[in-house]
Amino acid sequence: MTALPIKLASAGYATAIVGKWDMGFASAAAHLPLARGYQHSLVYAEHMNNYFTKRIEPTGTSCANASLYDLWEDARPATELVGNDTQYIDDIFHARALEVVANFTAQRFLGGAAQRLYLDYRPHSMHWPLMVDQASYENHSWVGDDEPGCKFRFYGDAVWPGAPSDTFSCRRQYQAMLSNLDRRIGEVVDALKAAGLWDSTLMTFMSDNGGCVSLKENAGNNWPLRSGKYHPFEGGVRVASMWSGGYLPPSSRGTVSKGLISVADYCAFCARARTTLLPPPLPPPLPPPPPPPLFNSHTFSNPQT
Repeated sequence: MTALPIKLASAGYATAIVGKWDMGFASAAAHLPLARGYQHSLVYAEHMNNYFTKRIEPTGTSCANASLYDLWEDARPATELVGNDTQYIDDIFHARALEVVANFTAQRFLGGAAQRLYLDYRPHSMHWPLMVDQASYENHSWVGDDEPGCKFRFYGDAVWPGAPSDTFSCRRQYQAMLSNLDRRIGEVVDALKAAGLWDSTLMTFMSDNGGCVSLKENAGNNWPLRSGKYHPFEGGVRVASMWSGGYLPPSSRGTVSKGLISVADYCAFCARARTTLLPPPLPPPLPPPPPPPLFNSHTFSNPQT
């Protein structure tokens, strides 16, 4: 199988991934992002780790040694980014995402050879464990009707390093994490606009699974869909998704489509459109090409039919 970044890189895109990998790490040469078409990466390889220590989470990990640091830059351990247990991992990823945009804009990415940027930004939030910095936690004291159920699958120093053992307030932790996620994405959008890239940007936002309904994790609510993460019912496999960016036709903005789309559809669409999305390297840059019918539809029918 040829991965999407390989297709896009072959069409002249700069490709970068920041955040969660969780797609194999048996060897750097064959399984980390550089082997799958990404030209730059800063990721953690497992499916969850400690937001502050950057170590593999000891319960539920597929690694025998749960004390390992798990942060990788390209094909090497990112040793210079671990050791500071007060630094939140999503702050590291966010700073790198902004750096990728800045380097691309200044033509420092790949020596300035790439004409388009594919940035795969995968923050650790909102994945369990519900860890957040103290200031963000205290700024959400307004969250009420709370419960401490998520503490039963915590470890180490709990909500943040050195936090009191009675700190657990799971909805408050979740809301604080979500507010920070929203702020970070907004700052990436602001960076794209400041760089003059927003008008030709197609931004997609999606989850990889439905919320976990267990009180010991995130206590998600997928109503009216049945069940949640770890299960094949719609609550586990059906999620909301969003398109944004200047590339989206104005007539489609603010609308809702109820058609079904899978992750595989995204891959197929981008692979088919990769050559038409590339303007010729002539100054001044040409406007983006017309979007495909899927992004310009007002029928809201199933795009797979």
